[in-house]
Amino acid sequence: MALLLSPSFFDQPALQSVNRTLEGDHFPLSRGGRGTGRRRGRTSLSFSRSSMMASTKNPKSWVEYDDRLPPAQRTLMESLLITLDAQLGPELNPCLTPSDVRYFKNQEGTCHGSVNLRSGTENSKVRYILASWLHCELPFGLLDSTTLICMLNTNTYAPHFLFEIIQNSPTSAVLLMDLLPRRDLVLHPDYLKQFYEDTQLDLQRQKLEKLELVQPYISPFLSIRTLFSPSAILTNLNCEGQLVDGKTCSVEELIDQTLGKVVKEIMSIWFEQYASPQETKMDENEKDGILLRDNMIWNIGVDKDMRLNLPRLFNSDIANRVLAAIEKEVYVQ
Repeated sequence: MALLLSPSFFDQPALQSVNRTLEGDHFPLSRGGRGTGRRRGRTSLSFSRSSMMASTKNPKSWVEYDDRLPPAQRTLMESLLITLDAQLGPELNPCLTPSDVRYFKNQEGTCHGSVNLRSGTENSKVRYILASWLHCELPFGLLDSTTLICMLNTNTYAPHFLFEIIQNSPTSAVLLMDLLPRRDLVLHPDYLKQFYEDTQLDLQRQKLEKLELVQPYISPFLSIRTLFSPSAILTNLNCEGQLVDGKTCSVEELIDQTLGKVVKEIMSIWFEQYASPQETKMDENEKDGILLRDNMIWNIGVDKDMRLNLPRLFNSDIANRVLAAIEKEVYVQ
């Protein structure tokens, strides 16, 4: 869940006063070059027009997105969730998140949020899936974010899936997307080759890097940066004053015409690796090491951020309620 970005994301004078209220870094809960990036034998995922145009009131969806969120951002997330549910549905338990965590707001009605969790069934490769959104009216403007993170169990060493988009105006946003590595890539070059080189994952990052309106997003915290792969998409999007094919561009159009395709391609790559019949052989020591790394991803990237910022955006009662629900579902004691 995006609670605060680095100061470089916001260019308003009011940011100094906001930083006195909200401190700390942001991390998602939950992440291209020439060539198609397709490999022979890839399973084609179905992102149909009906899924792209899914209603926010769709009774089949386990996450309800608020109409306050930007339409393209909301529609992309709904499309990802529909596809994810179609691919992994039999391996997932129903969403048991309490209703007052699936939707909550502060007393002033200026900040609204939602956290939704689904755990994996017994023997599933899925440990849990977390989908969330946030809409806040802050002194420097609106902050809208949607997040999707799929954390896997230790019966596989395939990477976790991470996607988040954060928007603070019609012309600026941040996209964070990665297949989070679960092994040290220096000590395990075979892991780098299998999940990042052979999949041509970096081509997706290169596609976005070609656009003039795309700049790197760099967290000021070194500990956050250590969690991502070399192929991670960590980008600032600034459409103000920029032309695409000779026309002015908005974040809505960029998501709809370019970003959405990249995001779906990366999800397709992740599903292919997730569903790979290749056997994962790990002894108990290695499983323990992967579990330790997984928990550190949570502790460094998510837990500290939410504990710091949720009470400041909402209040301590709401924050405690949300954190307790998350811990009940995902925290390993």
